[in-house]
This record gives sequence, C-alpha cells and structure tokens, in this order.
Amino acid sequence: MVNRNAYIGIAIVVIVAIAAAAYISLNPSTTTPPTSSTTTSSTSTTTTSSTSTTSGPKPEDTLVVYTTVDQQTFAPWQKVFEEKYPGTRIQFFTDTPGNIFTKITTERAANKPTADVVMISLSLQLSLQNKGLLEQYNSPEAAAYPAIFKDSTGHWVAAMLLPMLQVRNTALVPDSDVPHTVDQLVDPKWKGKDTIHDLTLGTVGTQYFATLKQYMGEQEWTSFMERLATNVQPIRKAAFEDVINPVASGEESIALSVYMHDFLGTKNKGAPVAAFTIDGLPVLTSLLPVGVVTNATHPVAARLFMDWILSKDGQTMVGNSEVRIAARQDITAKYTLQTVLPGKTPDDLKIFPNDDVVKNSATYKSYFTKLFTSQP
Repeated sequence: MVNRNAYIGIAIVVIVAIAAAAYISLNPSTTTPPTSSTTTSSTSTTTTSSTSTTSGPKPEDTLVVYTTVDQQTFAPWQKVFEEKYPGTRIQFFTDTPGNIFTKITTERAANKPTADVVMISLSLQLSLQNKGLLEQYNSPEAAAYPAIFKDSTGHWVAAMLLPMLQVRNTALVPDSDVPHTVDQLVDPKWKGKDTIHDLTLGTVGTQYFATLKQYMGEQEWTSFMERLATNVQPIRKAAFEDVINPVASGEESIALSVYMHDFLGTKNKGAPVAAFTIDGLPVLTSLLPVGVVTNATHPVAARLFMDWILSKDGQTMVGNSEVRIAARQDITAKYTLQTVLPGKTPDDLKIFPNDDVVKNSATYKSYFTKLFTSQP
C-alpha cells in the first residue's frame, strides 16, 4: 500500500513539473528583451519612409515663374498645371531675356524673393548658372532628351527649340533670284534691302553671326562679315518682329536672322514669305531652357513644374501652341523638330551661342560695332 502511494506521489510531482515548465515556456519573464516590439517599430518606420517617397512632398501653394514666353501662350499651360496640382497657383511674370536676368540678379542681391522657375534665352540661362543662381536638379524627365538639349551637370533642360533662318519676300525675291551661296548673299545688289537682328547689341544677333565662325573657318568668316557690312549694309533691328515684319510687308527683300517661330507665325498669317538656306552655313539653333532657381522660395512646386513641362504631356502642349517648337522628340505635336525641319535629327543641329561666343561676347560685340557702324 505504501509502495503504491509512493508511486502515485512521484507521478503527481512529475505532472506538476511538466505543467510548470510548459507555463514558463508560454509566459517568459518580463526581463526577456522585447525583440518583437523593436522589429515592429522598425517595420513601421520603413513603411512610413516608403510611403513618403512614393507620394512625394506636397507642393507649396504658390509658384513664381519668370519667362520670355508671352502670357497668351503660357496661360493654357498654367491652367493644366494648376489642375494637376490644385493646391498650387502660379504667379507669372514675362519680359525680355535681359530684363528678366536683371530682375533675378537684382532681387537676389537684395535678399528679396525672386523666381522659383526661370525660362529665358540660353546665353542668359548660362549666365545665371555661372553666378550660382540655378539649382542642380536632375529631373526624371531629362533622360528623354539628347545631350545637346541639356546641361551635363543637371542645371537646365531645353523646353523649346529656337532655330534661326534666312527669310525672303517671295514677291520681291522669286525662286530664280534666291541667294544660295555666301557670295550671292553679299552681292551689292542687296544693299539696303536686307534686315538683320542688330549684331552690335551683344545679344542674339551677335551670338548667331559670331557662332558661324566655328563652322566657316576664321578666314572665310571674316571675309563674309566684311563684305556683308560693306556691300549689303543690312538694316539693323533691335526687336525680332522688326526683322521680319518689313520683309513680310514688302518694304525689304531679305531678313538675315529670323527665329523659326517668328517665321512660322508670320507665314501662318498669310504673309508672302519663305525660308531659305545658304550653302556652307549650318542651321544654327538656340534653346529656351527651363531651370529651378537656387534656394527657391517654393522648391517643391518648382521641381514639379520643371518635371511637367518636360514630360510628354507638357511638351505636347508646348508643341501645339502657336508657335512653339517642342524640344522633346518622342511626342506627336504640330511643332516639333521633325515637323519644322523634316529629316533633321538633334545630331544635325548646331547650338548657338557656342562656348567661344559665351566667353568672348564682349569682343565680338566690339568687332561688329566697329565693322557695321563705320559704313557711310
């Protein structure tokens, strides 16, 4: 009997021990490190970071844009951008490239608010970059643009192309009389009958004719410029519309330096004008870049605008504007490189101003001033 009770007691002790061990296993002591809590916290942080990256920071309620694009053209772009980002409103300022450049540099020097985004001529965009006034922003849309249309360090990308042409009045200069060589272009018979963007101003006219030297060679270029000044004595105009308008109206015969968009706009109105090229002279193209101003007041909205205007949607709007030539190649629009210069690719284009002209603009201005103002 005793032995039987002993066995029963031993069995009970074993059962209790097993039960206790199971309880401890299922309910560890509070001194055990809370590893599961740390993992949860880490997972939560990672998820929040991922969400922020995907949605991106919220744009500010204002975006300030300075550009040479006129208000009538810019207004539809503004409307679409504000619909895409309904909490943001664009404050838009348009003027000449020089006035915009002066406005930005003056405002920044005085520590006053200035533009968030700037779109002006290539030469002045480069000047802003050299002064440290353009942010390095590698827009994801920039990958769609050839190297010739963007800054290699990410400070700007071309939103529009600005090819330069020669234009004639078709009634005054019939097909049989169109000059096709440099010698024909500087024939004295054109004296007083040609207009030109004033190359003594140090701006686009200076940059265009100075850049030609790279492709003609110095000797041929010097001969060309001297004969142009002496034989033709073109009428210098400070405003682009004043270069083509006298030709369109029949007051003058040939315009020597006309932006493609000015030519197309004039031709679309029914004016008797046609473009022509000169053998040995390349079709030079400038750019209208877009860039974000350094330390912008509204940097998020500024980058989003740059992304948008460089996107397929933005560039399609640009190319369907009257008349703006979109820089992006993989779009279908009324005005693109393919439609205005059929058969040309970005590799065929020569960009002006080139590095030499940017660095020596004052020297070229002085040369042209002496050459073209000394004529009787």
